[in-house]
Amino acid sequence: ARVALSDSLSMRQKVSPEASVADLLNNIGNCANLEAVDEYNLSIDFYHQALADLQSHNGTQSDLSHTWYNIGRAHVQRNDWKSAKLALEEALQLSLGIHGKHHVYVAQCLDLKGFV
Repeated sequence: ARVALSDSLSMRQKVSPEASVADLLNNIGNCANLEAVDEYNLSIDFYHQALADLQSHNGTQSDLSHTWYNIGRAHVQRNDWKSAKLALEEALQLSLGIHGKHHVYVAQCLDLKGFV
């Protein structure tokens, strides 16, 4: 799956270099995250690329929150509690601003943040 997504990323960048590719970068990061423990650093790199892409393309607050959550989750899996807490706090604040306190995304952030 990661190879197919990487191919798709290359094609989209060639065809439409000004378009956001954050969705693909997040998905490639998710694939790397699922493949093996030693891929957590790689997934975090893709998530940070997604953040940069979202910021340069005026990405939605929801997409930013989702990406911060992915970063936090990967840091939890690496047992990097300080980085996980910072990323999850960012995701939580964005989610609260978008959805209010009674939403599944807010609950997911709180749940994972509580684990940290």
